[in-house]
Amino acid sequence: MQLLQSWKESVAIFAPKNFKLFFLVTLKAILETFTALIRYCWMPFMLFLIFSFLYAQKMQGLMPAKIAGQEPLGAFYGGLLLWRFVFLLGMFLLFMLIFLAARPSVLRKGYWYFASYWYYVLYVFLFLPMLVVLITGPLSLMSFSPVVALALYGLMGFLHFMLASFFMLFLLDSDGSPKAAFLSFWRALKMVIYNIPGASIALFFPLAVITCFVLIGMIFSDVFGVMLPRGLHTVALQFGVLLGDVIVAGFMTNFYTKRLHDQSGLYFETKEQE
Repeated sequence: MQLLQSWKESVAIFAPKNFKLFFLVTLKAILETFTALIRYCWMPFMLFLIFSFLYAQKMQGLMPAKIAGQEPLGAFYGGLLLWRFVFLLGMFLLFMLIFLAARPSVLRKGYWYFASYWYYVLYVFLFLPMLVVLITGPLSLMSFSPVVALALYGLMGFLHFMLASFFMLFLLDSDGSPKAAFLSFWRALKMVIYNIPGASIALFFPLAVITCFVLIGMIFSDVFGVMLPRGLHTVALQFGVLLGDVIVAGFMTNFYTKRLHDQSGLYFETKEQE
């Protein structure tokens, strides 16, 4: 009964009488997140976009030899292994910075605020790849038709985004100890279980926006890719995805704050005063 009641309450946030306030607060948070990132975190984002440009050039430079059969498949992917690794680490780092900017805090959001969370990056690099393996790994061991596989991987990706968002918020609200990192994962899993209907609604809209960005980027790449310097259309696509991530952070942070306030006893043990 508690689970069903929690699901009902999570969806009630999006009832017409409640959604207007939720949307306005979320919109304000998104604008403030953009402002904080532009003022204090523009350098990491700029470096990532430059790396995306170089990464795309590297990949396209190796592609002709692979297609012509002059380079084995293993050598092709081996030559990109380090580039892929750095690219993923960059994505995880920016994901953390976006949620740092989006979360409510009593501290002033400046250079010192972002720098003070530097060691949290270690947990992000550990747990986010682990989430990918745990959620999508079992699917790689099974065989499905292309349509079913696409649907399953899409669903698992959706759940991964949801779980990663809540994990990031619980982690950033913790003291940063190893124990707190593992508890953040457990609390994020509980928040998904007890709020999956409402969380799905909160995540659907921003992910739909990201999908539009990706589709526009693909069209832009197909139509104008030949006219642009090699890799520049990839940079435009990555920029659109990062913008979408800010929208995701705004919606998920507002939903997290609301549900954490309503269900604090579910995630944190309260010691009775003797």
